[in-house]
Amino acid sequence: MKYIINLSHRFNKRLKIRKCIYAITLFIFFISCTESKKQDINEELTVIDFETLSQEDLITKNIKNIDFIKLETNDRCLIRGIATLEIDTKNDRIFIFDSNKKIFVFDIDGKFLNTIGSIGTGPNEQLTVVDIFLDKENERIGLVDVYRSSFFYYSYSGKFLKEEKIDDEILALTRQYFLINESTMLLVQENSKRSLFNYRLLDINNDKYKDCLPFLAVGSKCSNLNRPKISNNNSILMSAFLTDTIYEYDKINNTIKSSYFFKTKLGPANKNDFENDYELGGDAYSTADKKGLTRGIRDLLTTQKYIYFSYFMDEEEYIIFYNTDSNIGYCNICDIDNFYSSWFQSVRFSTEDAFVSIISADEILNLNNVYENIYKNSEGVSIDINEDKLNLLKQKTDIEDNPILVMYKLL
Repeated sequence: MKYIINLSHRFNKRLKIRKCIYAITLFIFFISCTESKKQDINEELTVIDFETLSQEDLITKNIKNIDFIKLETNDRCLIRGIATLEIDTKNDRIFIFDSNKKIFVFDIDGKFLNTIGSIGTGPNEQLTVVDIFLDKENERIGLVDVYRSSFFYYSYSGKFLKEEKIDDEILALTRQYFLINESTMLLVQENSKRSLFNYRLLDINNDKYKDCLPFLAVGSKCSNLNRPKISNNNSILMSAFLTDTIYEYDKINNTIKSSYFFKTKLGPANKNDFENDYELGGDAYSTADKKGLTRGIRDLLTTQKYIYFSYFMDEEEYIIFYNTDSNIGYCNICDIDNFYSSWFQSVRFSTEDAFVSIISADEILNLNNVYENIYKNSEGVSIDINEDKLNLLKQKTDIEDNPILVMYKLL
């Protein structure tokens, strides 16, 4: 009897040990799965954490690398407000689509070359042009005519190439056009009750499309605040209204996927936070502010090395840079007293190695006595502000001249 009790005791002890080992094994397995899942998420989605951003001012640090392109002004190329700016650095061309619906072509030094398109009712003419896009691989430019439901293609020199008909219902809700390749177009949709998605991927050859990224809040009319932004250099990145996610075009699956996430103390917005329709984007922003939610990433642009966007938080406008090579981010509050920083509020385009803003001739000419208050860094050392470049630019500028492009190269 004593032997049986002792045997039973040993058995129970072994059972407890086995259970303990089993529990430990399960725990290790769970941890490994969790870590694996975290790694998978990190591999697919890069997190840019606001709290880890450096306060270093990259604009003044790289101020010697800022250059100016003064667009030639004559009777054949009088620009009245720039609606769209496109630059093809490889082929040495700058394209300006202005508020008068005219397309002007300059070289990379600002010399006027030619115009594109012909307004009229005849063959190969446009009734009106609402936007332009570049096909850099084939050195041609596309003009969008929604009244004729067509894309008109021209060579960079202005020679008409062909007209491509598109279903008018596909173009009706589009506000911006971006050519991904010869057969695929990325359409930026208006934010209104007529459209419920940020983007549309169009198969140009077959008039087929699929909608991507539903809007979180819908307005009764389209607003500039509501429009997502697109940037294309190494990859095609885009933002969306009221979100802190940066999306990327997946060329393998022909879809749009999440790529980066900007982490801040503000809560993420979702559709349930916006129960009412809004007339303008600013109304949705007011709701987000009241609920402590994000307004989302704005003005997204990229070079080969940096991602740039602006962000509103704590009643301040922040300029964010993220170095994709080093995975280091930089953050500055936009300083209206520093004219270089204030010009960055109007950044409109990016090339492979520079961000581009547009300033008027009047802004250049009104930089009087700007050097009396010398800019200094945190150690009190004077900053080189390209005085010679600006003075020379002022001497060559007249009040009626075309806008000037400012090129910011961050090393």
